[in-house]
Amino acid sequence: MSVLAERFHRLFAGLERSHGRYVIPPGAKPGEKNKLHDRSWARTVEEPLTVDVWERHLEGQFGLGIVPIRDDATCVFGALDVDVYPLDLKGLVAAVKKLEFPCLVCRTKSGGAHIFLFIKGGAPAELVRSKMMDWAVQLGFPGIEVFPKQTRLAGENDHGSWINMPYHSGKRSTRYGIKADGSSMTQEEFVDAAEKIAITEDTLRGFEPAKDESLGDMWDGAPPCLQTLAKKGFGDWQNNGMFNVSVYLRKRFGDAYQVKVDDYNRRVMDPPLSSKDVAAIVKSVSKKTYSYMCKQEPICGVCNKQVCLTREFGVGGANDDPGVVFGELVKLETEPPTWIWDVDGARLELTTDDLTDQRKFMKLAIEKLNKWPNAVKPGVWRAIVRERLARVETTKVPEDATREGQFWVHLARFCTSRVAGKSLDELLLGKPYTKDGRTYFCSSDLFQYLTQHRFASVTEKEVFRWLRKRSVEHHKANLKGKFVNYWSVPAFEQQTEEHDVPRSKETERM
Repeated sequence: MSVLAERFHRLFAGLERSHGRYVIPPGAKPGEKNKLHDRSWARTVEEPLTVDVWERHLEGQFGLGIVPIRDDATCVFGALDVDVYPLDLKGLVAAVKKLEFPCLVCRTKSGGAHIFLFIKGGAPAELVRSKMMDWAVQLGFPGIEVFPKQTRLAGENDHGSWINMPYHSGKRSTRYGIKADGSSMTQEEFVDAAEKIAITEDTLRGFEPAKDESLGDMWDGAPPCLQTLAKKGFGDWQNNGMFNVSVYLRKRFGDAYQVKVDDYNRRVMDPPLSSKDVAAIVKSVSKKTYSYMCKQEPICGVCNKQVCLTREFGVGGANDDPGVVFGELVKLETEPPTWIWDVDGARLELTTDDLTDQRKFMKLAIEKLNKWPNAVKPGVWRAIVRERLARVETTKVPEDATREGQFWVHLARFCTSRVAGKSLDELLLGKPYTKDGRTYFCSSDLFQYLTQHRFASVTEKEVFRWLRKRSVEHHKANLKGKFVNYWSVPAFEQQTEEHDVPRSKETERM
């Protein structure tokens, strides 16, 4: 293994039990926004993340994706995915430097950017995600993806979300670090720079970006969307923009906000609205307590609700707002289905009842996340769930992870691990009997076995539905003067070799 692959492996030490692989087929053409992307080209591989995997990534065998969050809810790197086109990479490097972020900027395969942070010894994923979400706002990209996407995983069935790694195909890569002059870094230069710029958890906790003096205290406690638009401009949406600015001013200054509106109009609108338009907005906002127009332009395109909820004058407390941010919903094809839902970056494992019943969901959120979401109207809850179901990600699971798969494991052990009967009569003693390629047993003995092995929740209806898939046959016979109903299935393979028994050193010397 190369030293370079080992250094990359240490630098991006993420979830160890799985990783992503991305293979672009020959002849693939760029899609929308010049992005080379197709979900069918990407898959999560439930194999250890090793140096050899990194070696193959650098050689170009496949693109490697790593989940930053580990099973202990910590991570040694974080990233911002600036999926904006066209993107001035040199200008982005300059912006990162101006704000004094301890990060490196990498070009992505589609010409966007990944902004990487590295932490010596690791830090809680919640801290890394929180800081980087704020940094995204400071850079003017509040709505972009932030990695780690999760602050905790739901369990061993949860594989989190992975991000593509730089330097796929090594020296030939189109995914590389960017220097201050806009030129590309070699692999060695990138790793050297990353190791040098890495910070500790304590440094990250105390880090505050360089303040933009041009804004002063104009937007203290404001939603991130308004902070971003104040820098970029409100475009053709001055009326909507000024309405949202007025909502912020009223939240911040109370009834005295009206004297501030003209000043903000002159300073942030280009061109400023007329006095008549401003007066109409003030009159409208003064009638009742309005909320921000989060689902309308210009703020919907630069929304970061999770950060907004933490702001003093953000969206918290609005009517019919659950007070948490819902991320991706994943469906595991177990029996019955298992749902994993991203809630404020943490992952909740849910049943279908938990998903459809708001009260059960809230109870789980309190128990698992230490958060009590706001209750919303039933119609609002249905709309939230439906919206997530419309783009749910479905994940197949190994057969033995399903109820049916677990049943077959138990049945095989029941038929092969117990003391075998020497004749059909021994069914009366609870022993399975195998002859001519079939194993015979009484259903009552099978259910007793399932109960003893803590698989008692299964129903007779389920068992016989599964058995029919494996050529089950029903039999009747008079055994030792007793009428017996029993069943048979094709015989399972028997273990033909004994287990190796560890030998003590004393035994070996004899």
